[in-house]
Amino acid sequence: MLIGFRVENWKSYSDPAELNLVASRERRGRASLSSVDGFRSLKVLPTAAIYGGNASGKTSLFQALDFLRNFIVLGVGVGEPVPVAPFRLDPKLQASPTSFEVTFLANGIVYQLLANVSRDNVHSESLWVMKDKHDPILVYSREGGNYEFGEGAFSEPERTEFVAKGTRANQLFINAAAQQSVAEIMGAYAWFRDSLALVGVSSQNRSLGLYYTRPNFLEFASATLSSLDTGIDSISGDEVDVDSLPLPKEVLSSLAVSDNPSEQRSMVLRMEQSGDYPSDMFFIDRDEGGIRARRLVTKHRNSEGRLVPFPLALESSGSRRLVELMPMLFDLLGGFEDSKRVYVVDELDRCLHSMLTSKLVDGFLRTCGPTSHRQLLFTTQDLLLMDQSVLRRDEMFITERDGEGRSSLVRLDEYEGLRPDLDLLKSYLDGRFGGVPMFRDDIGGE
Repeated sequence: MLIGFRVENWKSYSDPAELNLVASRERRGRASLSSVDGFRSLKVLPTAAIYGGNASGKTSLFQALDFLRNFIVLGVGVGEPVPVAPFRLDPKLQASPTSFEVTFLANGIVYQLLANVSRDNVHSESLWVMKDKHDPILVYSREGGNYEFGEGAFSEPERTEFVAKGTRANQLFINAAAQQSVAEIMGAYAWFRDSLALVGVSSQNRSLGLYYTRPNFLEFASATLSSLDTGIDSISGDEVDVDSLPLPKEVLSSLAVSDNPSEQRSMVLRMEQSGDYPSDMFFIDRDEGGIRARRLVTKHRNSEGRLVPFPLALESSGSRRLVELMPMLFDLLGGFEDSKRVYVVDELDRCLHSMLTSKLVDGFLRTCGPTSHRQLLFTTQDLLLMDQSVLRRDEMFITERDGEGRSSLVRLDEYEGLRPDLDLLKSYLDGRFGGVPMFRDDIGGE
């Protein structure tokens, strides 16, 4: 569960921007808040909606989280530059590091990770365990090449120091330690690898094929698509000839090779045309019976009540996007009771009707409670979601870019005088919160 994220000197955020997911004392919607064991008064928001005009900084915030996750999980190669993106409109900041701070709950432990990074190296980095009403406990800290380790934090201190000495200047220690299976790091590292899921505007989810082996997934996807007035009655994976797929032979060969013949392996083949979403999708599996391929098809009922298969290419962009969002929705809406995943979605409402987006958010919130640590965080242009009957005030954020190209992020409950009965949408469009486009009269230069 993500508790807070802070970034500074990243793209349009020259100054610190904080996504604070600690709930305020607002009484409405408290039943959906998550509790944290060991923290008496800490309640965490299950969702956050980030609004703002075009180029105001919404996607930049998404990209900051995406960068941090990839830098922690994948790192960069030897001698490669770190792909940070400092604020470009201030020459002084171009030479300054980008700062990240993320607080998160993983396996019952609240961690805080801090990192200051430039294109050439990691300037500083630290990991802490947070305690309620107590000072944080140091796991490790790093300034340049100098390390400090918390007392008793590592069961094999000599090995940990050896890993630290081998950590490259352009590499985070958490990445290097995870590669060397340092046990005390794995819980925090695994949260970024397994629990933090970033979904871009194309909604690509490479693990989609794996969900077709999950119990009840097809039933869930079919029922959901049908209930959302897409015209789709059901979806299925229909068998096709593997040799008919436009795949190089070496790809199929690599799928077939394994030391364990009973091990199941899967891959997803996406066929792209114009637009953001796939025009065709195939799921290729290898098990004891060999390699088989299935084509994703949707099914509609004709005037005689019979199911007619449709290739994905004949569906609308909105329906295709929903198909790709199904694994996320399955996860968020209770397909996995023990799921703790955090989904961060850029433009959740893209290609979706406002009422459909609202229904998805409302459906998710109905599954949330004190022990549910799933989260849905998203950027959006859907102003109908700016409604206190749907979201709490502390679940809404506004991004705004000033005349110097600097973005800021403000949580809505920071504004004074916001009554529970206030029409937030009208106030937002009136410019009370900022974050709306400021157009000139001379569009087109006339």
